[in-house]
Amino acid sequence: MTRRRRAVLLLPLLALVSWSDPPPVPSKKGLGVQMIDDALSLGIAHATLNVQIGDLLVAAPQADDVIVACEGQEVRFAAQAAAALDLQVEPLAAAGVRVYLILLARATGDPARDALILHRHVDHAGEGGLRLGLWTRKEGTLCAPDWPRRMHEVFRLCHGPGGEEALRFALPVIGIQDWGEVVASEEGEQG
Repeated sequence: MTRRRRAVLLLPLLALVSWSDPPPVPSKKGLGVQMIDDALSLGIAHATLNVQIGDLLVAAPQADDVIVACEGQEVRFAAQAAAALDLQVEPLAAAGVRVYLILLARATGDPARDALILHRHVDHAGEGGLRLGLWTRKEGTLCAPDWPRRMHEVFRLCHGPGGEEALRFALPVIGIQDWGEVVASEEGEQG
């Protein structure tokens, strides 16, 4: 593994890292960084970088993709976007700066990538009638909430008490009788 790929290879693992006791840094000075050299000359100890998730995602596999295995799944990152992110992260990290990534889920214009990152809280007038929000949109507005959809309640309940019952409606829709047919158990076995 090259040094340049090190930072990006950690991205799919961020959810698994515990930051409850991070290593100490010499200062509270931080900056939302746009110019790496200038930020370093200012002596910052913390840096935030904006990362457009859609730029990292791969719509169709390419030979130069950065491929990472994460929880039994293959995760692919676009090589050019990964390299660009590394060019920002590496000099900061090498100088001992704690780097924070602000992950932005903006539309890319590529339907395959956008389907992976976008889910609206409220329907949007510019979605072409897809109506993917948890709330309907007030007529005549861009995305002002009007009424919660049934999916709003399903979303609220899905990972807590009542979740199994809230999701039961979907079983016949996807042609199964039990979630064990598609969801791995805690022991890692699939039904």
